[in-house]
This record gives sequence, C-alpha cells and structure tokens, in this order.
Amino acid sequence: MNSDKMNDKKDLRIEKLPLSARSFNWLYRAGVRTVGDILNFKSMAEMMSVPKLGRVSCNDIVCVIADLGFEEWAEKMWEDNPWVWKIEFERMNLNEIGNS
Repeated sequence: MNSDKMNDKKDLRIEKLPLSARSFNWLYRAGVRTVGDILNFKSMAEMMSVPKLGRVSCNDIVCVIADLGFEEWAEKMWEDNPWVWKIEFERMNLNEIGNS
C-alpha cells in the first residue's frame, strides 16, 4: 500500500473502526482519537498499562489495526505476547465443543 493511503488511514478516527464498545470506550477515555494515536503504542504491555484494558480488548484493537494494513505493527505487538494467540485457540476449541 502506498504511503499516502497509509497516512490517510493514520488520520482515520476511531469512531469509524469496527471495535467493540469496550475497546472504543477505553481508547476514547485514554485520549486516543485516531489510528495514528493507536500506532504510537510500542507494545501490548504499554497498552495494558492504562487502567481498565484487558487482553481481549487489546487483541481486538490490534486485529482491527492489522486489518487496516498495519500488519507489521500488529506483528510487533504480538511477538512477545503468546497469550493473544491462546485466546484465539481457546475460542476455536469452545466453538468446536459447542458444535459437537
């Protein structure tokens, strides 16, 4: 993706993102207003250092940002946080159990 499109996406307001209400409210209360503001977080630990944000909400935010084309940022956020992948794995297993 070219840099102009990426810069446009950085200016995208969080109201336009498909976030859960909990994730949106946390971001808003933390003063985050744009995708660019989210991209300023350097790690999941930094995100979670702000009160009231849990692992599921962190994962929600990172997944939405990755879907916008910022996969490199998302990979960096996930690389030291294997619990994120565990959440997805546990959800898959629960779905399989519910369908049997």
